[in-house]
Amino acid sequence: MAINFSGSDFLDSLTEIIGFKCGVALDRSGLRGLLKKIGADGYANCDEDQWIRIHSEEYEGIVYELLTVFGRLEPNFSRFPTIRMFHQYKENKKLRKIYEGVTSLWVDWLDDQLANLGPQEKVIDPTPFLLKVLDEYGRRGFEMADELIAGHNAALIASPWGNLRQVDWQNQIELKSLFESEGLNAEYGNFIDQRYIDFLHANFSDIDKMHWRKFEQLTAEFLDRSGYRVEIGPGRGDDGVDVRAWPKNVENGYPQIIVQCKRQKAKVDKPIIKSLYADVVHENATSGLLVTTSQLSPGAESVRSARSYPIAVADRNTLREWLSALRKPGVGSFQS
Repeated sequence: MAINFSGSDFLDSLTEIIGFKCGVALDRSGLRGLLKKIGADGYANCDEDQWIRIHSEEYEGIVYELLTVFGRLEPNFSRFPTIRMFHQYKENKKLRKIYEGVTSLWVDWLDDQLANLGPQEKVIDPTPFLLKVLDEYGRRGFEMADELIAGHNAALIASPWGNLRQVDWQNQIELKSLFESEGLNAEYGNFIDQRYIDFLHANFSDIDKMHWRKFEQLTAEFLDRSGYRVEIGPGRGDDGVDVRAWPKNVENGYPQIIVQCKRQKAKVDKPIIKSLYADVVHENATSGLLVTTSQLSPGAESVRSARSYPIAVADRNTLREWLSALRKPGVGSFQS
């Protein structure tokens, strides 16, 4: 089936889906940039008054790619869970037989539920189906049934044709604010919004372009979720101290950690390490933490080691680990 759009309506439809399902507001320029990023250059460069004819499956594919960009879909998402599971189990005769039995029960049960679904009912309880599968096919069949339900739910949530979403976002945030704004607008988080974290996890190279203030907020968010009581500096005039952290159960006293953030491409040289150590001494802190999108220069590492400075370093690889720990997984993950 083909769908006809004007270029303007096509772009608007994608913007609305991203806003609803991801909680992120995109302007035309931002959407066109993401379309290029996923390889849909022809649509990214469309004129607003041109006529676009696109097959529904291609349109779905574009939506799924965009949802993946924002972390709302896992990269291994499949819109057809039964087909994916068939290929997963087809080579094992025993598992294939269980799979065929489970899917047969699934089709019969789902048809019956849909036929008897009331006009106001929005939720179907799968418990009877799961119990029947457990009775007939044991634990392995139950696991397949659970996998089938999860895949079916993921497909419904991802579908551009429905009004389901993984999170009922209260409002939308602008993607460009991640790169342009220093505001503390974390509605889903204490320092930086969860939607920015999920986007950065899926687009790690964009960490180099995020606003320096957002970079400080990301650091504060990680420490906060790691169990510290965190205070973020004013952003300007902070004398080089971007974040301070105390144990949660300590109300007063000297900071345990003094943090300096460096969002830069160049390696961090030894004057920064010396400066951070001076701040640790000045504030009677236990230790310092340098957080950087780059890494230490050999000279800086030599000074840190030779003088036994109590300074830890969270470099680019560490930041990738932080984002993996902080992210909220999207739908569509499965074990092969």
